[in-house]
Amino acid sequence: ESYIRWELDYVRAQGVEVAVWRQGDRVAAWFPHDTPLFDGPVEAAVERFRPDLVHAHWLNVAATVAGKTGGVPVTARAHG
Repeated sequence: ESYIRWELDYVRAQGVEVAVWRQGDRVAAWFPHDTPLFDGPVEAAVERFRPDLVHAHWLNVAATVAGKTGGVPVTARAHG
């Protein structure tokens, strides 16, 4: 899933502060270790990080988290 790394690298280069929430317990070897990483309920991650936007990989994850962001807008990365 190298496209995820490229997206992280790009938005960080644009000055966007990024944190990552994960559903499971795995981390890819390429994961930027200076990026905050959240586990547990997505609601807790949103409350702690206070994002302006939640970007989800993939549509099924976006559908899962959309109602749990406290009104924070959600975008999704999907394969076409």
